[in-house]
Order: sequence, then structure tokens, then C-alpha cells
Amino acid sequence: MLERIENKLNTLNISKIRKKTDKYSELVFFNKDLKKWDRALSGILGPPLKSRWKKPDENLTTITRTFGGIRVGQTLYYKEFDDCKILAMIWPWKDKTHTTLKLSKVTN
Repeated sequence: MLERIENKLNTLNISKIRKKTDKYSELVFFNKDLKKWDRALSGILGPPLKSRWKKPDENLTTITRTFGGIRVGQTLYYKEFDDCKILAMIWPWKDKTHTTLKLSKVTN
């Protein structure tokens, strides 16, 4: 499932691939493309579980802890499939130019 999602996202402009395994990907893209990335992720995973300016609750903090947590200013997508759960976190950088996408497969 993660590979299929990554293939769909490969049509977007990626600045850098930081890490890629069979269960986790971390890449960087430009903020100017943020709406395109949001549309693509929403099309695959549905609407965000936590929008950018929403404060995360304790459950979301627990779910994302392994990947660095989630906070105000960041977006979280999450969807359960038959064989796995997919987590996507969008982390804008302080430089206001770049954003990191953390995409993870969590096996049931």
C-alpha cells in the first residue's frame, strides 16, 4: 500500500528524499506546492485527521510519537486499510520554503 501511495505522489515535485524503506519514507518538497500535496494526500487518505492549526489531542500525540510527534502548524493524515494503517505527517520548516512529508505504514 505504501508503495502505491508513493507512486501516486511521485508525480509531484520532490526536492529531496531523506529516507526510504518498505515501511517509512521521508521527503522534502517546496511550500509553494503545499496545496498540491494536500490535494493528493486527501485524494488517497481522505481529509486530514488533524488540520494545520488544530491542536492535537492526546491520542494523536501517542499515534505519532514514534515519528517525532505532531503539533500545531503540522498536518496529519491517517487511514486504515485491510492490511495496514497509513500515517502521513506534513511538517513545514521554519525557513518558510520547505516542508517535510513523513509517510509510514503501520502493520495491524
